[in-house]
Amino acid sequence: MPVSNSSPQLPSAAREYAAGKKIAGCYSLEKLLTETPISVVWQAHDDLLAREVALHFLPDSVAADQKALSDIREQVRLNRQVLHPNIVRVYDLVEDVGCAAISMDLAEARTLHQVMSEREAAFQPSDIRGWLAQLLRICGEAHEAQLIHRDLSPDTVLVRANGDLLVSSFGLSRAVLDVLSRQQPNRRDPHLPYMSPQLLDGEAPARTDDIYSFGALVFKLLTGKPPFYQNDLISQIRKTAPPTLRERRQERKITGEPIPAEWEKGVADCLAKHTDRRPKSLKEVISLMGLEGAASSAAGALAAKTSTTPRDAEPPAQSQVSATPGGASTSPPLAAASIAGAAAGKFASSLPGKAAEPLQKEAAPEKKSEPARSSDAVIRETSNPRRDPAKIAEPGKPASRLSPFAPQDSGGDEPPKRGGGGLGIVLGLIFLALLLIGVIYLLSRHEATPDEDGFRDPVVTASDPALAPGTPVPETAVPALPDAQ
Repeated sequence: MPVSNSSPQLPSAAREYAAGKKIAGCYSLEKLLTETPISVVWQAHDDLLAREVALHFLPDSVAADQKALSDIREQVRLNRQVLHPNIVRVYDLVEDVGCAAISMDLAEARTLHQVMSEREAAFQPSDIRGWLAQLLRICGEAHEAQLIHRDLSPDTVLVRANGDLLVSSFGLSRAVLDVLSRQQPNRRDPHLPYMSPQLLDGEAPARTDDIYSFGALVFKLLTGKPPFYQNDLISQIRKTAPPTLRERRQERKITGEPIPAEWEKGVADCLAKHTDRRPKSLKEVISLMGLEGAASSAAGALAAKTSTTPRDAEPPAQSQVSATPGGASTSPPLAAASIAGAAAGKFASSLPGKAAEPLQKEAAPEKKSEPARSSDAVIRETSNPRRDPAKIAEPGKPASRLSPFAPQDSGGDEPPKRGGGGLGIVLGLIFLALLLIGVIYLLSRHEATPDEDGFRDPVVTASDPALAPGTPVPETAVPALPDAQ
């Protein structure tokens, strides 16, 4: 079990938990996965939905801070509204006596930090071309769903065994790190080199913050270091122009492929101090860096694969994923997961072979994680996979597993069904019966309406013997008309 010693461990009650302990009445702890200076991560079994999850226990100081929990709860709400095959799924903010944790997907994956630590040199442009195109697509689609990461770094970008990327902790890791910085002003933020000047100044999060972080991440992959990594980082991020990629590689004696000119310009634009000088979207970054081919070819291969699959076919099981820090990583608490059984040889050295699929609408509550269906549109998830806590909470156990915003979700295990058709038919039949009764009643009366003088004409019926068929009409029945003069 890797434990980072780069900074003092923060107090956490979860460090003393034992396997078998129940959290919020429905999560059974199985084993401690990893510790970082700001998190304790347990593998747990969701007893109600019968699935394995990673519980990221927040530091005790964060769990006791109601304002912090309110901010984290909002980020959980935003994360829970999207379902994307390349974004680590977030389920709940779990609160129990003396602790708080975030439940996320669990699977085997490694962070870029781990992948880089195993290499003897920085990446070459051809090594990461596919990764960059995929990362830009993933985050770009998240931006369309109003989801901003705020903390893109080697610890929040993961690599699956097949080479595909996953992005973890949209807004969550930054929320925790900001709380810790507020509580402990002298504590160094491990992801400070990837923060934009605007985030440093406390401005509202924006897409351009992720664009800056992307530029710093590319700088790290190609040179082994972020643009600024020593001395007064805050002052340098705010005021100092970063070196070019070529200059940093020469400084660090990195040889190999030359850096494409469009990459130099694209990264420099991303790292601009002022937002109006950065690209306006991650799609624009794809164009600036000449990555359209990498993105479109991968997307074409994915489209060809999904177009031949029947709509009602059973989709392949999607591996559940949670972020995983390296042994010496200082990653945030929400970027850690199980790497048990993941041998180094299992992870492909080739580049990812497909692009990110768009955000999808969740079709039904899942017993196991299911892949999103391919679509060209960005769709927001409108239903919550959780059951009604009032129906499923164990007797005598508080139904505290759901976030406070859970009642806003539709709940239930099945999609809503249309109703009211049978009631409409019954009402229609009743109306027709009443109409028929009224018609019969009017026909049975056989009475004439009063004349203008208030008198009624004689009632003529078939039972009157005087007017029965064959009976001559009396002469007096018809008055004689006067002769014409």
